[in-house]
Amino acid sequence: MRKIFGTLLAAYVHGVKPALEGVCTTMVDATLFLYRKVTGELRPTPSKSHYTFNLRDVSKVVQGILAADLKKVEGTEAFVRLWCHESARVFADRLINDHDRHLFQTLLQETMKDKYDMELPTAMEGRPFLIYGDFLVPSALPKLYVELNDTARLQGVVEEYLEDYNSQTNQPMALVMFMDAIGHLARISRVIRLPQGNALLLGVGGSGRQSLTRLAAFMAEFELFQIELTKGYGKVEWREDVKRVLLRAGLDGITTVFLMSDTQVVDPSFMEDINSMLSSGDIPNLWGLDDFETIYQKMRPLAQQEDKPTTKHALFQMFVDRIIANVRIVLCMSPLGELFRSNLRMFPALVNNCTIDWFSEWPDEALRSVAMASLTETDLKLGEHVEPIVEFFKLVHQGVAKQ
Repeated sequence: MRKIFGTLLAAYVHGVKPALEGVCTTMVDATLFLYRKVTGELRPTPSKSHYTFNLRDVSKVVQGILAADLKKVEGTEAFVRLWCHESARVFADRLINDHDRHLFQTLLQETMKDKYDMELPTAMEGRPFLIYGDFLVPSALPKLYVELNDTARLQGVVEEYLEDYNSQTNQPMALVMFMDAIGHLARISRVIRLPQGNALLLGVGGSGRQSLTRLAAFMAEFELFQIELTKGYGKVEWREDVKRVLLRAGLDGITTVFLMSDTQVVDPSFMEDINSMLSSGDIPNLWGLDDFETIYQKMRPLAQQEDKPTTKHALFQMFVDRIIANVRIVLCMSPLGELFRSNLRMFPALVNNCTIDWFSEWPDEALRSVAMASLTETDLKLGEHVEPIVEFFKLVHQGVAKQ
């Protein structure tokens, strides 16, 4: 692993930032050290059944680092900060409470001291949190994955994206873009921009998982598909919808975010098909003879252009490869109840092939932002009483949740 990942990182920085080549092996060692610490300290329990880590998580950290624009990485501290961010996205985003997050911070601090001889606050340079993304400059080509440290500008850009989205859809979203929501938006954007970027968003209803996914897909200029449940919707309608998405992705090369909520799983076979798509990009027994002929006919010219074999098996495999490259599956599930744990046991790809993001209860800043936006949307002539009313709303919300 040191040889493979170290060579990948060294080849990536070579010629762009030669001064960082010496850090690459240390970075791989730090990732493996942190991985072993996390697997030892954060073990799965019935309430934390998704705390299962494997070596794919190590590769996801390296993949995230390779996605960054090295020209914007100024010095070793910035490179280590990028590593901290990617490690947090892979390991910490699935943690369900402040105790576990604090434990991860302790493990991260221990890793920094042991492998980099560096304190975490020093590397962070006073930043309370890290956000990376490629959406700060709309319509930029190419989109550069860089650190976003200007929070005021970041919030303004996201609100502009939201305004543009609402102007182009018949289902506008009335969202308040506080920093916690922007953090989750950046995480979803990070996942779907990566090859095979599938996400599992865990949280209760109303936490913003689907709305933020729609906005992230719009920001990335990807198509978004979500099934529409109607009376009598079953396995036949589901497979027709899935087939339509896969054909557009595989034949036409349309990058699509497939958004699915656990409330839309009206038949257990839906989860089996999703597990198959996550694992292999295809679903057994989905295609008929007419579909195969269409696939062969459309893929043959593409294979000839790329000087690839044109046998039926090779053409179909090329079609599946294009599906894997173009389809991003985002699942929104509630962690409450036995159904979630049962799904994780029966369908291992939900954890193994997805990056997990846990949506916690809204922080103080989020509650204040929502209350302020609601009270100032129209002129209620509250004057100086706005602040006390906002504080009252916040306290009532938190008080009811505790009871």
